[in-house]
Amino acid sequence: MRIFIRIAALVLGLVGLASAGHAENINKVFEQWRVNCVDTKDKSRDCALMAGLVNAKKAVIFRWAISPADNGKGNKITITTLTGVRVSDGIAVQFGDSEPVRIPFLLCMPKFCAAEIPFSDTWLKTLKASKGFSVRIMAANGKELKYDLSLNKFTAAYDFYSEQSAKTN
Repeated sequence: MRIFIRIAALVLGLVGLASAGHAENINKVFEQWRVNCVDTKDKSRDCALMAGLVNAKKAVIFRWAISPADNGKGNKITITTLTGVRVSDGIAVQFGDSEPVRIPFLLCMPKFCAAEIPFSDTWLKTLKASKGFSVRIMAANGKELKYDLSLNKFTAAYDFYSEQSAKTN
């Protein structure tokens, strides 16, 4: 259940459960990337680094997020999409002409599907060294959905995310 709450919070663009006792909420935009942080009652700070796409109806159709791992060791990448995807195909992430990295879906709920993997040093180096990447998902009807994400300002956003994540209130 905890993983569902964390993923649901990211889908909604939140990073923690809001309450009146929070000392500070941080929302900073770096072009396509956004850092959201919420100070919690236990004097920690929950942050996420996200990029997402919305449709004409203002619904989030795709979101890429980096946030703390559930076990408290390192970070994770959470990718959320709308439902209606071919779950067995997973998600393909591709940098330039390289071979795509396949990421399996973790779960699908009534309003979204999500994949989650550890965020390693290899991912960080690749993201910092690239200009952008593509994400491909197969819709249930067999049509390929392709989302292109720019990595312009990613390094600045990641550095800010890391700095804010290390703070306590």
